[in-house]
Amino acid sequence: MVCCVSSLRYGMACALVFIFICGCAWRFPTDTMQQPAGRLVAVAQIDLATEKGNYPLRAALIVQSPSWLRLELLPLIGPPDLYLAASPGRMSVFIPSRAEFYSGKPSAENLARFLPWAVSVEEMVAILSGECFVPEKGHLSCRYLEDENQAGGNTKPPSDGPAPAGRQAGLIRELIRYDEAQKEVYRVLFDDYRTGPAAPGRIVFRLTNGSACAILRYTDLKVESAGDMKVFELTAPDGATVIDLD
Repeated sequence: MVCCVSSLRYGMACALVFIFICGCAWRFPTDTMQQPAGRLVAVAQIDLATEKGNYPLRAALIVQSPSWLRLELLPLIGPPDLYLAASPGRMSVFIPSRAEFYSGKPSAENLARFLPWAVSVEEMVAILSGECFVPEKGHLSCRYLEDENQAGGNTKPPSDGPAPAGRQAGLIRELIRYDEAQKEVYRVLFDDYRTGPAAPGRIVFRLTNGSACAILRYTDLKVESAGDMKVFELTAPDGATVIDLD
């Protein structure tokens, strides 16, 4: 493992990209809500709990489906502590305090070098956007707010292959991820939807094995039209040590 899982400040920092807890009080949306289109731009307050401790984090995020992501870890004062940018073909991470620049594929294996769990950028973007998705491996179960009055709910993986892609209309409440052996890996809860373009104001992610649990709250949340894609690119600064993740 190249970096950061052992470095709690920066490894857990990247973890802002995810969102998790163990219980919520739900506020239901109005009929005026629509699934967001375009680019989600927000600041996120994240409380991350792991076996090694608790970490309050703050990050600036730009998220665009299916697999574009920009994340900057924000300290109380000064420039970001960590920069992460990802597109469908490339992921780059820069840690200024170490003058280290990492570059490689946006795979679950590479993200696991910086996060306490392994997911691909595409999977992370879907979760941050409040969307169901089709995993490359394993299965997915999604429950929507309009299903709230139905008894039970879909709590088991389908037996005939991956779950279908998320609905074009409908606000997701819970997402459960299973591996290829149909063992639950994690679950995500979505809460605090706002009127207008609907995006969850709070996202909760919990690893089933109990090793990580975090809650993300969006602030200054807005949805913008897709613009210059260069925001999802990073260039190694002069003097930085460049490390190939692949």
